[in-house]
Amino acid sequence: MKPLVSIIVPVFNVEKFLDKCISSIVSQTYSHLEIIVVDDGSTDSSPEKCDQWAEKDERIRVLHQENKGLPGARETGVCSSTGEYVLFVDSDDWIAERSVELLMECAISSNVDIVYFDFNRVSDIEDVSVHNARDGFPDERRVSGSEALQMLLNGKLGWNIWRMMIRSTVFENSDVVFPIGVMMGEDLDLSYQVLGYAKSVYFLPYSLYYYYDRPSSSVNTVTMKTRDKAMSDLMIVYGNLEKYIASYYPEFVNLCNAMVVTQFFSYLSEIIAKRENDPSVKRWKNMLRLRILQYGHGLSLMGKKNLIRIFVVWSKILWIHPIACFFYKRVEKSR
Repeated sequence: MKPLVSIIVPVFNVEKFLDKCISSIVSQTYSHLEIIVVDDGSTDSSPEKCDQWAEKDERIRVLHQENKGLPGARETGVCSSTGEYVLFVDSDDWIAERSVELLMECAISSNVDIVYFDFNRVSDIEDVSVHNARDGFPDERRVSGSEALQMLLNGKLGWNIWRMMIRSTVFENSDVVFPIGVMMGEDLDLSYQVLGYAKSVYFLPYSLYYYYDRPSSSVNTVTMKTRDKAMSDLMIVYGNLEKYIASYYPEFVNLCNAMVVTQFFSYLSEIIAKRENDPSVKRWKNMLRLRILQYGHGLSLMGKKNLIRIFVVWSKILWIHPIACFFYKRVEKSR
């Protein structure tokens, strides 16, 4: 019998998108699936839709719980799964019809713990406009988990957890911790842990996942009110990452520190670009200055483009906006 694949779908108030998501899963050409739908305390019609789908397809199991956030819903799904491999699909996204088939062919033939694949970005669900992932995808090959982790730290690998099909033993035999309560950076927190534990990773250069970049998603609705929480969450995630690397991969400490500063720069740039009267900006600027003093010696590990980006943001912090904007656009065009 073919290996069982557990597909975990966290659900929270996505009544408009849920049918498209679940439909793409139940229609997979690889049929030996366990579909775990976790209703994370939805207040719209999502719970009813979940139950209706379970009545239509016996492979679907619905778990209703009080709201724990995305990491909590994912953890519930993983703890309830029985498959040999685990795949995450966010409930406002969908997957290509042969996704699981191609992933399993790769996993079996290569005997790897993780198959890492590409995705398409969709900006309009009605008139589907597909854009390939912004960053270049690695060449197709098999690498060690530590090499994949190193690529993540130096910016050559994205950290979306839904871009990975993961052998269930990675969760069962490791100390992977889901960042419960975190609303920003949760994918990074989970990705570095699974890559760090995995013995092998295969890069499959197929766009098998459709990521819907909707304006009302949790990523795009970080307002002035919630931004302070988001920044605090990012610092928690970065702190967790630094501790993990120091404990298990000390040879990557400088690379990790450089990544943290670079990502902090990037997010602070977005805040400053809004030009809002945000009282928390000053505090984050001061924290950034401390980070630069602490880790600045390792920034050269991040490459020329990232160093230019850092210069641009630093220019904005010093209010040299015209020069900063000019260099920022040049760097973005060259990516």
